[in-house]
Amino acid sequence: MHGKFAERPDLIEKLTPDFPIFSKRIVLDPGWFDALKRENVALEDKPIAEIVPSGIRMKDGRAYDIDVLVCATGFDVAKMLGSLEVIGRGSRNLGEEWGDDDPRAYLGVTVPGYPNFFMTVGPNSAPNHAAGQNLISETQINFVIECLDRVVAEGKAAIEPTEQAYLEWNEKVDNRMKDMIWTHPKANSYYNNSKGRVYLSFPFRLVDCWTWTRAPNPEHFRFW
Repeated sequence: MHGKFAERPDLIEKLTPDFPIFSKRIVLDPGWFDALKRENVALEDKPIAEIVPSGIRMKDGRAYDIDVLVCATGFDVAKMLGSLEVIGRGSRNLGEEWGDDDPRAYLGVTVPGYPNFFMTVGPNSAPNHAAGQNLISETQINFVIECLDRVVAEGKAAIEPTEQAYLEWNEKVDNRMKDMIWTHPKANSYYNNSKGRVYLSFPFRLVDCWTWTRAPNPEHFRFW
């Protein structure tokens, strides 16, 4: 950055993060550093006050005339069920229990009280430190299939994790998360919910994920 922007200290100041590396997704430079130095490019890190007929007006009063405004509105990762309504035993509602941004599960796949309910890319199962989601999803799909195979082998019709296994897993996640860079005071990203809890990331090794999803631990599940 200092080499690229030797004559633009203003850009160095704007582009240098105030949070530790790997606490959020790292940014690679496929050419956008050079683009930012172009005369017809301005990098603004201050808030926009309003959209006006000719373009945008910044909160400090400066205005930009523009032809096209592209809005990157992001995505709602925390509301993991989307618009899907999941009802469990005793009319429990998983969406209501999770709220807007506090989902929890066992191994990111199952939840007690919701028999035969499985999900992938669930709470605390995102590989934000390495690999890709395909690795996690493949291990979770294997786990789901093994769970269903176990139900058939037991001659039963339903399976769900025990409350104890669910609580112990989430306690394990929370304790491990304290040592991860994602919980740094300045590491506020979409990995964190509104209370600051890291609900998305998997805080263990990828090989651990592979090992733990080879087959369900019968002591962690109920069958009937």
